[in-house]
Amino acid sequence: MAIGHAFIELKSVDSTNNYAMAQATAGKASHGTLFFAHEQWAGKGQRGRSWASTPGENIVLSAVIEPVALQPAQAFSLSVCVALACHDLFSSYAGPEATSIKLAQ
Repeated sequence: MAIGHAFIELKSVDSTNNYAMAQATAGKASHGTLFFAHEQWAGKGQRGRSWASTPGENIVLSAVIEPVALQPAQAFSLSVCVALACHDLFSSYAGPEATSIKLAQ
């Protein structure tokens, strides 16, 4: 179940999550498809909050995942694991001072 077999790059989008969900629902994206945006102006945050991303400042990426081995209640744990793994990867290139995980406000 590879991730990243399809990589869709978007110049600007309201939300990579909204876009990914719409593509998956329409049958145009399957497990492992990644959606990257240079700019996101109405992203989804925790507890219904939205957030924007200025071009070139953040990595804005959503992945279509079909976690067949996970229970729905484990979805947040999967998100945490992915965020920490990405932080470790990007820290090794940019340094820990230049890498952070955006937390809900």
